[in-house]
Amino acid sequence: MKTGKLILLSALLLFMVGINQISSAPPQDEMRETLSNSKIPGLKELLRVGIKNAIKIAGIKDGFYLNDQIRIPLPKKLKKIDSFVRKLGGKTVSDSVVEKMNRAAEKAVPFAIDIFLKAIKEINFTDVIGLIGGEDNAITLFLETK
Repeated sequence: MKTGKLILLSALLLFMVGINQISSAPPQDEMRETLSNSKIPGLKELLRVGIKNAIKIAGIKDGFYLNDQIRIPLPKKLKKIDSFVRKLGGKTVSDSVVEKMNRAAEKAVPFAIDIFLKAIKEINFTDVIGLIGGEDNAITLFLETK
């Protein structure tokens, strides 16, 4: 996997973990009543601090690998191959693949901060409403535009 794609993947994972804290938010109409553009700077600061803290946690050894919330599993497309390799006694090899994916993400995380800070700087009221009350892939779609 190219470094750029890995950084983006890491950034998306961290952003999803951070946003997950507010995923049980009220419907959009209620949010419009309680949120206003005047509260966006505070939200931006909250996101900046949260992202920096998440990067400190995930960007170290075992930050991904031993964290069940963001650990990168073996892709579904490889499950049959993994099962076959394990039946042949290749458990160590299979486990090593997952570990290496997560170690790569841990190394890439510190480089993702610029992606997040740029997205946070550009976030507006409409974005906030869309991220909190949007579809499951709202965060991915938002970051793809940044």
